Amino acid sequence: METILVLTDNREQFNEQLGPTFQQIYARFTLKVRQIDASLLTDLLSGLPPLMILVDSCVDSLSFLKELKAHPALRRVPVLMLRAIATRQKTSIELGTEKKYSSLFRQAGNPDRTLGIELPDQFN
Repeated sequence: METILVLTDNREQFNEQLGPTFQQIYARFTLKVRQIDASLLTDLLSGLPPLMILVDSCVDSLSFLKELKAHPALRRVPVLMLRAIATRQKTSIELGTEKKYSSLFRQAGNPDRTLGIELPDQFN
């Protein structure tokens, strides 16, 4: 069975709030929830790569994800942010573009500052 990896800072909170929903959505896949740590890259390279990586508000780990995606074995694994606000906050801190991103979310008609992501049929 193929695996979908969920990276989160708070495993218990994810399991309580989103875990049951994700189990229903991805019933055909094994859902593996873990935190980013030093052994993550080694674990990913030692077995079959996951079908997809979902990132739940790991703002401080974006540089690690760049390193992960740079590896040839993991380059084609899609990485999706579950909460777009994590990316927006990190980028606005680094680039000073808070107003630019706020207007982007207003134009998209999402006052809660999240972007809806439609997944390909293979994940449904």
